[in-house]
Amino acid sequence: MVKVRTRIHDKFSLEFKIWYEKKEQFRQECWIFVPASLDINALTYSREQFYSDITSYYRAITPVYTLPQMVATDSGDLSLQSGCVNPQCSSPLGFLTNALLMVVESPSKASITEYEYQIKMFCAIFKSACRERYAQLKVLYNSHQNSLVAGSGIDDFGKEVFAVLESYGALGNFLKGKIDDKLYDYYTFGEEFMINLAQMYAHKLNGFVTESQSLNDSGANREIAESSEVEKNGENTHLLKKMILRLGSYKKERGYGLLEENQDTHNANLLYRWSVLKKYVESDLFLSVDKRKSGVIAEQVYYSIAAGLSMVFATAVAFTFQQKYGNFTMPLFVALVVSYMLKDRIKELIRSAFASNRKLKYFDNKTILGVKDTVIGNSREGFDFLPQTKVPEHILEIRNRSIIVDVENRMNQESILFYRNLIVLDRKKLESTSEYEIDGINKILLFNFSSFIKKMDNPQVLYPFVKPAGSQIDTVSVNKIYYINFIFQFTCKGEVSYYRYRVTMNRDGILGLEELAAE
Repeated sequence: MVKVRTRIHDKFSLEFKIWYEKKEQFRQECWIFVPASLDINALTYSREQFYSDITSYYRAITPVYTLPQMVATDSGDLSLQSGCVNPQCSSPLGFLTNALLMVVESPSKASITEYEYQIKMFCAIFKSACRERYAQLKVLYNSHQNSLVAGSGIDDFGKEVFAVLESYGALGNFLKGKIDDKLYDYYTFGEEFMINLAQMYAHKLNGFVTESQSLNDSGANREIAESSEVEKNGENTHLLKKMILRLGSYKKERGYGLLEENQDTHNANLLYRWSVLKKYVESDLFLSVDKRKSGVIAEQVYYSIAAGLSMVFATAVAFTFQQKYGNFTMPLFVALVVSYMLKDRIKELIRSAFASNRKLKYFDNKTILGVKDTVIGNSREGFDFLPQTKVPEHILEIRNRSIIVDVENRMNQESILFYRNLIVLDRKKLESTSEYEIDGINKILLFNFSSFIKKMDNPQVLYPFVKPAGSQIDTVSVNKIYYINFIFQFTCKGEVSYYRYRVTMNRDGILGLEELAAE
């Protein structure tokens, strides 16, 4: 099964997050349709430039737990024993406790590695659980006509978050003084990350409720705003404010820094620390990679064949003229010179032909994927420009150019970039790297459009128009836009799925992103 989530990463970059689940081999093909006016082609945009514009990350899919499941025992209840949760339960807190007890009892290299790994996994699972809970609350809110039943979901969310934070804090209290400061810092990194994350989602939820309430307070929803819904929303806002304040107090109580007014340096350092902690927590989910050129042996074989064929031609010419005119004659001398001149050209032509034919069969790069020094698979990538005649008919149908784009395409055909990726996984080895059930991997693909803006016109153009209220003529600034289309085809054991995205951009950067029908 393959799923794709796309978002604008920054002003010039697009992020594709692709879930590869429960299978061992995945083939991804991507056609990128670029307007001809941008002058992106094989002469102006090299293969090396393409690979410098894309960045690929691979990471294990975060195990799925709800917030209550994170700290539950096998019987479903949280059971603290001497300040520590029961280590026999198969919850994330149980796995973390086992690792913690091992590092206290015997701080070996293996136990320290496992201890740090379990801290990172616990925090990553907390992040995933908070994200899912936030999404559920938004759906619940919308399903109740922009009003949660007073306190129903938000109060539970707050209790669940603090149950996890306080359970993790109990482990910290048990741990303090039993290990050296460096190992204890690993624990505090995790706690600070989770409190920051909880604050972020509490603020996001508060912003969502407040924005929805302000929409209700206007226009056609004014009557609803005057009803009892206001009281419900007011209570929800009160609960969220209470949760935010409690998180701030808890953070201060645990000894972590808070944002302060008019303290730019202090706040910037906290933001930097938050960024570092985020990377630290997610580092064990990212797969180790060893990238190298792919198809090297095949390439050298092809080039050797090209050299051999050109040598056959030169030798045949030499033997023919030698047999006819004899040794040390002027005709033989001229024939040898000409044959060697042609030999080099023939070799290059044959090499070029082989290289052209191997592009769609072989790949440019091969990446070895690993977890904890265990190789769990590989990923191979290939890139080339395609003429429109070599693009599959069904892909052109998905592209579904509008009439105006079709007219432009008759004069100057779009450039078509073709990017391929083949991922092969050993699921048994992947599952053996963790106590958690790993459902598969994510590929995070960042595509940067900086190279595409060189030939773009000014981002805004002034156009005259007549104001509707009268005959006054004025000018309006209009964005000069370009459309870039992405079509993905994923193939896995005969199952094929398609995704199509359209990026709107100008020389100032990305203006919009939309997913279009691909079937």
